[in-house]
Amino acid sequence: MRNGRVQWSQCRRGLANSERGETQEILKTIDKDSREPRDPSHILRRLNQTLLQKALADQDAPLAYKAYDSLRQAQLLHNLKTLQWFDLLRLIATDPKLSLHLQNLVLQNPVFHFGMHDSLAINNRPHAIPDSVVSIVLKVYAELQDELRITKLWDWLELYNASPSPTTYHLFLKFAHSRKLDMLASKVFAHLHKSIPKILPGRSTPTLTDNLNINDIIQEMYLVTLDTHAQAGDPVAAHQLFNEMHAEGYQIGIRACNQLINAYARANDHAGVERAIHLMAHHHVEPTTQTYNILIHSEARRGNPLGATTIFQKMLVESETNPKVAPTVVSFNTLLHAYAKAVDVVNANKLMDLMRTMAIQPDVVTYNTQIDLHRRAGNLDRVLALADEMSSSGLARTEVTYGALIAAHGFAKDIATAEALFDEMELLGMRPRRFVYGELMTVNGIVGKYNRMNEWYAKMRDASIAPDFRVLASLISLNARAGKWENVTFYRDEAKRFRLLDEKLCNALVWANFIVFRDLRGLKDVVLESFGKAIKPSQVSVGHVERVLNSYLKFNKRWWLESSERVIVKDVIAFFKNASLDVVALEKIRDQIDNQKCDEKAQKMKG
Repeated sequence: MRNGRVQWSQCRRGLANSERGETQEILKTIDKDSREPRDPSHILRRLNQTLLQKALADQDAPLAYKAYDSLRQAQLLHNLKTLQWFDLLRLIATDPKLSLHLQNLVLQNPVFHFGMHDSLAINNRPHAIPDSVVSIVLKVYAELQDELRITKLWDWLELYNASPSPTTYHLFLKFAHSRKLDMLASKVFAHLHKSIPKILPGRSTPTLTDNLNINDIIQEMYLVTLDTHAQAGDPVAAHQLFNEMHAEGYQIGIRACNQLINAYARANDHAGVERAIHLMAHHHVEPTTQTYNILIHSEARRGNPLGATTIFQKMLVESETNPKVAPTVVSFNTLLHAYAKAVDVVNANKLMDLMRTMAIQPDVVTYNTQIDLHRRAGNLDRVLALADEMSSSGLARTEVTYGALIAAHGFAKDIATAEALFDEMELLGMRPRRFVYGELMTVNGIVGKYNRMNEWYAKMRDASIAPDFRVLASLISLNARAGKWENVTFYRDEAKRFRLLDEKLCNALVWANFIVFRDLRGLKDVVLESFGKAIKPSQVSVGHVERVLNSYLKFNKRWWLESSERVIVKDVIAFFKNASLDVVALEKIRDQIDNQKCDEKAQKMKG
């Protein structure tokens, strides 16, 4: 009993030194509610459930480590659940100031005692370790040069049929190669050989055989991991790996450079793309067709068809002397996509003429992009002509084709044909995806068939297809136009259910409330209920509420707020102030109650 009190005292002293307000409040609550000092372990368990959980939820690494260290001193680490260990490890690894403590955290963690497989069991089943956690543990063991633990870690992954990512394969192979652990390298290599169709689907890669040099394998894994970062739009991780690859003496070729450019392009980092191009020249690597395709696509993603056209023209000029950069059908499709987003029919037609002049055959993507372009332009006749031309060329219609045709007929208010095309898709054995259902919902809503629109949502859910942000935002807006607030709240609840409720949807709900009711009665409730505690508003939300208030005053043809309305606006202002936002514009609207000034404005209007 006395030891328990000492443990609690040690733990409490460690936390009481914190200057954080939330820590002090938790300790005060624990002190107030602890009627039984004879059971300090109960208090410490409460501490674990509150302080540590709060730190993990708030991504507060210093506070999380402080709570962990106090529990370690009190010998209560066994209370931590496996998933809490994972979250704690990932959080501590993100804070450079706590990097010195990371080794202790891994070594003291019972989850990673790989000699005892039952320590990883949850409900009598082996618990899968996330790949991000495996990478952290592996890096710690590599820094310690702990060959035994790394070997056991790999044995555990094999034992439970884990599916390592390219990053994990790369780290294991690199360590095995540097430490000359031939047995471990052969195990990892054999597993990689079996997994290559999964991690490199459809990629052009060297054939992995027993005769392949270990350096070639690591080189390939560098490139695969770099490509993984590029596809995820993570230029920081991609650039770090690129530099590491160069520092380790591996060849920097066109694949590595293209992947680095692609990583920056997917992150919409135009300055980063320029740096990657200069780095490419620094390594004396010549661009290829794929390099230009990535650059054209980068400009298309930015909504800059002029920039995409400039790069394409440069590609054409250079291809006259360098066949390695000659444009392909992918190049034309990428530029055509930029024109489609901008609804630039004139330049799109010129591009197709050039494509025919260069004898480059259009493919399915070419036709689908043209159909989408003319659908956006409202040219149904051209859409149908392109669909017939596509079929006569021997190219089968795809789901994207049907989606564009459905949208084209829908916006032409030919709902019957649009729904018939959906039935045709199902007869052909196609399983329509979310965007097809989304088009049918939108076109029904546009023509005022709101009940039918909601029925299509029910059909999509019956097909086990989850909604996305665009579908829910569109349904909220269209149901608001129909004045159906009960449907608006239903789709708000759907957004919460699928964890899609974010600031944009909250702002859409605020606007929907005004469209339905045309007054301020529900403004406070919808703001507080939509944002709640989970969604943090930004200055964009303040501007959104400001537009709603101005629209309300304009709709009612007056320049002031009634006293009851001022109370509502005051509460909304207080909500935004608590989020540390600038509410000057809202306060000005709130203060527009000076009847004398309003009368002066009214007189001027009459004059």
